[in-house]
Amino acid sequence: MRQLWRELRANNPQLIAARESYLAAKATVPQINAPDNPQLGLIWSGMPVGSAAALGTAGTNPAGQSGFNFAQPFKFPGKKSLAADIADKGAEAILAQNENLYLQLGSQLSTLYFSTLAAQRQLQVLNDTVIRTELIKNIAKARYSNHAAAYVEYLNAQVAQSAAESDKFNLEKQLIVAYKNINALIGRDPREKIKLAADHGLRASQVPTLVELESYAEGAHPVLRSSKSTVRSR
Repeated sequence: MRQLWRELRANNPQLIAARESYLAAKATVPQINAPDNPQLGLIWSGMPVGSAAALGTAGTNPAGQSGFNFAQPFKFPGKKSLAADIADKGAEAILAQNENLYLQLGSQLSTLYFSTLAAQRQLQVLNDTVIRTELIKNIAKARYSNHAAAYVEYLNAQVAQSAAESDKFNLEKQLIVAYKNINALIGRDPREKIKLAADHGLRASQVPTLVELESYAEGAHPVLRSSKSTVRSR
C-alpha cells in the first residue's frame, strides 16, 4: 500500500499537472517583484523636409537634433512587494489544493486496494468451491449408479458448481476493471499486470479522540490551509 501511495504522488497525471501549476504560479513571484523593464527611445529629427528616411514628424524641424532617450519607471514604494506577496499567497493556496487532490486520489486508491484484496480472497474461495463441488459430483455420480437417491446429491452439486463458476466469472471481470483503475491512478499503463498483497504493517497503534481529530484538521487540512492563503492574499 505504501508503494502504491508513492507511485500515486510521483506518477499520477492529475498530480503532475497540479505540481506544474504550482511551480508556474510560484515562478511569477520574483517576476512581479523585479524592477520594471527600462525604456529606450530614439529621437530621430533634423532630417531634410520630405526625406524618405524621416519617420513620423521627423524632418519637419531642420534645426532639431537626433539622439537617444532612456527611462526607468519606479513603482510606488511597497506596491511591487505587496503584489509579489499576493502572488505568493495565491501559489500557496494552489499548493494546498494540490495536497487536497492528493488526499482525494489516495482515498480512491485505498478503497480500490482493500476492495480488490477482498475480491482476490473471494476469488480464491470460489476456486476452492468449484474444485470441491467437482469432487462431490464425482462421488455422487459413483453412488447414484447403485442408488437412485444419490442422484439428487449429484444435481445439487452440479447447481452449486454452476453458481460458483458464474460468480467466479463476474468477479474476475470486476478484478480486471479494478486493476486497470489502480494502474491509472498510479500512472501506469492500464494494461499492465499488477499484483496486490496485504500490508500487515498498516495497523493503527492508537485511535485518536474526536477532539484530537478536529484539532489536527484545523491545522493540517489542505482545504482550510488553501482558504487561509486565499484570505491573506486579499
